[in-house]
Amino acid sequence: MITNTQRGTIAMVLAATSWGSFSLIFAQLKSMPPVDIVSYRVIFGLVSILIWLGIKGRLREPFAVLKNKRETLLIFIAALMIAMNWLGFVYAVTIGKALEASLGYFLFPLVTIAFGTLIKKQALRPAQWIAICLALISVAVLTYGLGHVPWIGIFLSVSFSTYGLVKSYLSTGAVISVAVENILLLPLIVIWLLCFGSFGAEFELSITQIGLLVLVGVITAIALILMSFATKNISFFAVGMLAFLSPILQAFNAVFFLDEPLSYWHKIALPIVLLGCAIYCFDLWKKSHRLS
Repeated sequence: MITNTQRGTIAMVLAATSWGSFSLIFAQLKSMPPVDIVSYRVIFGLVSILIWLGIKGRLREPFAVLKNKRETLLIFIAALMIAMNWLGFVYAVTIGKALEASLGYFLFPLVTIAFGTLIKKQALRPAQWIAICLALISVAVLTYGLGHVPWIGIFLSVSFSTYGLVKSYLSTGAVISVAVENILLLPLIVIWLLCFGSFGAEFELSITQIGLLVLVGVITAIALILMSFATKNISFFAVGMLAFLSPILQAFNAVFFLDEPLSYWHKIALPIVLLGCAIYCFDLWKKSHRLS
């Protein structure tokens, strides 16, 4: 008999694996403009979530949230942040920078800690200070070794952390808030696609591209639902630990499937940021152990 904890763990592993595998799909769509890819991800993701909510009898909930001006404003800001994050990630993959993008998602929890200190005035524990310092060292190593700042990784970590920060002020649940995000983005992306994108006469989508875009939207919705289930059945520590499967897979796929070079400086920087993440996870474990 599988327990809810085991189901939650499996759900989180599947969610993180899904996110970590997106780069393989986006690489097959690199002939398309990144804005178009993100636009179709929103459309098909929204359709998938609404179908799920309809099955659950919760279809009215996203539209009820829109009546709350404060929640709607915060969700709109969050929607812009996640759209920028997706755009940055898709752009990175299509120009052969998926490895640098994975760095951004390794940095994400450490940037989130820094945001908590700067904005929410949360006191840092010694382990968190060490983790943040290691993150800064890894960025400095890449900047020195590669001769340029890893802006893509920094942008992805900051935009995703900002998204998480804004979402922390919401009372709306994860699945419903994402549905509202996509609803709010829909008018903007329809205007884009009609005026500049692949709704126009100059660009036609192939059957393969349409299939991959639908797949991205469906996987996005499924991963979100799986994570929502996981957070209700396993500890925050376990969710945080398993979430690191995503950037690990991104880095693995970048090197072994997308044939991106793993430079000498990447070999130094990635273990440093991984050490920072390990310290972060150990600190989470100690905190959750004390609370239990």
